Amino acid sequence: KKGTPNVALPGALSKSRSESDQAPLAKSPQAKTFWRACVRIFFFLCLAAVLLQVFRLSTFAYFWLDDFNNLFWVQRTSGWQMLQHNLNPASNYFRPFGMLVYWINWRLFGLSPLPYHILAWSMHTLNAALVYLLLNHLLESEYAAAFGSLLFTFQAVYWDIFWNFGVVFELLSGFLFLIGLWIYFRSGDSVKGILFASAIYILAIKSKEMAITLPLIWLWYEITLGKDALFAVTLRDQIRIRTNV
Repeated sequence: KKGTPNVALPGALSKSRSESDQAPLAKSPQAKTFWRACVRIFFFLCLAAVLLQVFRLSTFAYFWLDDFNNLFWVQRTSGWQMLQHNLNPASNYFRPFGMLVYWINWRLFGLSPLPYHILAWSMHTLNAALVYLLLNHLLESEYAAAFGSLLFTFQAVYWDIFWNFGVVFELLSGFLFLIGLWIYFRSGDSVKGILFASAIYILAIKSKEMAITLPLIWLWYEITLGKDALFAVTLRDQIRIRTNV
């Protein structure tokens, strides 16, 4: 009727309010990309801060008993002999690829401990980055991969890594182990990828014997997560199924 004020219906009013509330939340693709990049940078800064703090606390380190033993043996081994031990599959030389690291460091830095430990810390940092890449590939989630690699980076059981260069065999073998996984996951369906992964596997074994389990991980991947797997679902899907999430 004439003169009657316009009164909005309750349903229409609530609808308009919800739309107005949601409007500022709508973000453009560029904004989402920007914030995702900020989150990545923030995570890596936190990770770097943790690593640098732990490395700073370990600058007191010198050499340990195993280091002097290994340095003694590499002084008695020529470069040609070291190369032969690494190329010969039947060589019985003690962890030749890991000892090659000692051989190179001895001739470059002598008994100056800091370069040795910087190398060990750098390898541990690379291992943390590889864990992130592998988890991101398996879980298809950057956030889960970020938290997983953060948990990997610093644990009490890793304390020897930060002050004892004698664990370079574990660091090097773990690095090659993770590289072998990454190559197999990305290129395991090609002959070139298989050959490259096999070469990495041999070097990993020559760093430390624990890398012998690498083919079992490849087999597990083919059975559960590979392209032609018997149970062709992602690891994230398996977690959801098992946890009913």
